[in-house]
Amino acid sequence: MIAVDTNLLIFAHRRDAPDHKAAMEALSPVFEGMSAWALPWPCLHEFIGIVTRPGIYKPASTLSEAFGFVDALFASPQLHLLARSLALNHCCNSKGGVTQGEAGKGSG
Repeated sequence: MIAVDTNLLIFAHRRDAPDHKAAMEALSPVFEGMSAWALPWPCLHEFIGIVTRPGIYKPASTLSEAFGFVDALFASPQLHLLARSLALNHCCNSKGGVTQGEAGKGSG
């Protein structure tokens, strides 16, 4: 499974990005293909924050444009959203690391 990162999302969305064409050539087969692919929730948050920030892009994308791009991604039936699971939260120590011997165990 391919997981798409924030930079690729930004480059694919922003037509004025230097790597827009390359990002679209790489991602179009993923977005439109029959294989499973994934988006980590933190990447979506970062994407929205970056493309709508006026200090980074001039003009910045509107929220409507950014959410429109995300909605188009969500239309892919092969998309899987990645999030931190409750089982992982249970086995992580206070520093955010996985406690040895706990990884993969559920809460039961």
